[in-house]
Amino acid sequence: MLSVAIYAMLSSKTDFPNVMKAEDDGTSITWNDGVTVPYKRQLYLDFDAKTEFVGFYIPSSDPLSSAKTFRACMALSNGVQRTLDQMLSKAHASGGYGDQMTRIEDLTFSGRVIIYHEDFLSITQKAETIKEFSAKHFDVQFRGPDYLALQLVAWHQQYDSR
Repeated sequence: MLSVAIYAMLSSKTDFPNVMKAEDDGTSITWNDGVTVPYKRQLYLDFDAKTEFVGFYIPSSDPLSSAKTFRACMALSNGVQRTLDQMLSKAHASGGYGDQMTRIEDLTFSGRVIIYHEDFLSITQKAETIKEFSAKHFDVQFRGPDYLALQLVAWHQQYDSR
């Protein structure tokens, strides 16, 4: 059930509601030992800011261990540019008002990478992932179970009767 909730955040209007999104399914990481971890890619197009950034959704692979999710996060640091290239080659869009339109080709990659994940990642795993992405000049941000909990609290504060 958690996968439905986090995936809904990835594709819903609640996360980055003012940007256009393009999604790509059916991608996976396969290691030499035969382990395969599926993931989804999402391209975010912010025409007002003239920037683009990417997101990855990694479903739970083992609720008792975050090792596969952590390995996937580390591997995805090498897939950011490929994701941008592949998804931008398929997408054709523009945004803006009247004669102030911005084409998708005019957007600049901001360096932001959002990782949606279902398995809990330790502080050490997050720190190592941040270090790996930072070495490539990417700003990685995590949206996992702890993020979902914060969103649920915020929702209840907004909508529950007082």
